[in-house]
Amino acid sequence: MFHITISFDGEKEIQGLNRLSKDKKNSFDIVYNNIRKIQLNNTRYFEQYVTINSVYSINITSSLSEFTNYLEAHFKNKFAINIQSSEINDEYTKFHNNFTKSFLSIYENIHIQGFENSSPPLFIISSDLHKKMMFFSRRSNNILQEETRFIPIKSCLPYLNKIYISPTGDIFMCSDLYYIKGFNIGNIDKSIELNKLQDIMTQYTNFRNKTCKKCWVYRFCDFCFYTLYASKERKGINKYCKIIKYDYAQVIKSYIKILKSNGSAFDIYY
Repeated sequence: MFHITISFDGEKEIQGLNRLSKDKKNSFDIVYNNIRKIQLNNTRYFEQYVTINSVYSINITSSLSEFTNYLEAHFKNKFAINIQSSEINDEYTKFHNNFTKSFLSIYENIHIQGFENSSPPLFIISSDLHKKMMFFSRRSNNILQEETRFIPIKSCLPYLNKIYISPTGDIFMCSDLYYIKGFNIGNIDKSIELNKLQDIMTQYTNFRNKTCKKCWVYRFCDFCFYTLYASKERKGINKYCKIIKYDYAQVIKSYIKILKSNGSAFDIYY
């Protein structure tokens, strides 16, 4: 059975900023109505196999709590939140760091209180910050010393997690690459361009091997194709690296804070 991820960013004016239909119009009505149809007509499938992917972007004026409350009111526990991909500039760095603080504040409160008989909200366990937290929770005894290097499982890495299909049927390794010319790797009506896919993967691994191996956060870094391209073109790699290091430093602090208050906070994940 296929798992489906549907992109929906919340209120209509926000949806219209980044989520356009095939005819370049605001996709809010189409997407929302289709989600509701699945909910009503295929409730079991919706509960088991559908995720609502929402991007919290620099254009949203509401707080993170207000944003999650809106989505929860419509989709209960079926939404996941990602932070907006962007060229790395000072304004975005500030936005990202504020998001990290806000999210971890919510994360800390939820885990310190405990879940009792309930499950963690999907937007919590699907987040990159939660995945970072699990690195420490599951391998805290040797994680900083491990020498084995793994390619992070990000959605834009080919077929390790998921692929992105555009409104016109073009195939991309992730949704961010849809906005960069030349990064489509095929079309659903034709085929996958395996040679092109291999070339992009080679560029990615060569860049990481040359640039990143001596960095202390390399073991956890989720450096993606989009960021690789953006950093080479806009020379933003140093700022991006600072963001990654900032996130992990904050995650370590939150991890310790949570366990001090609730030593069994992470037991639900085992």
